[in-house]
Amino acid sequence: MEKLEILEVLNDWNYWNRDLPKTISRDYYDKKINSFIKNDEIVVLKGIRRCGKSTLLVNQIKILCDEGIDKNDILFVNLEDPRFTNCLNVELLSKIKDVYLEYLNPSKKPYIFLDEIQNIQDWEKWVNKEYELKLSNIVITGSNSSTTLLQTSNPSIPG
Repeated sequence: MEKLEILEVLNDWNYWNRDLPKTISRDYYDKKINSFIKNDEIVVLKGIRRCGKSTLLVNQIKILCDEGIDKNDILFVNLEDPRFTNCLNVELLSKIKDVYLEYLNPSKKPYIFLDEIQNIQDWEKWVNKEYELKLSNIVITGSNSSTTLLQTSNPSIPG
């Protein structure tokens, strides 16, 4: 994928130039997830399809913005977007981040939300690099349809 194609997809999914959507607050989960994010932990949300994982991500983006984090410091990636279908690999994650850094120029360590990460083979290596080098704050979701989401990550992801 070319840079401008990636940027187009990212613009469609992110809230850099538009209001955040209305969602239903899930106070217990929102507070719990936010506490992990604040402690620089990788946050993994796993559950059945259509159970609200993506809504929890948007709630976290709202919380971060309410706490004064600039929208440009937040990247949301929906890995089920059909425009990514032919290039779902670890290299795509690197390209996405490079395009984001180049065009949005975040002012601090970005918060990266990766929705449906199980679509990327060997995703845990990229996430672990970001975590170990303290390059990004990472929150990921995955469906139970991928039984390897947490099992695969055990050797590479701390905790």
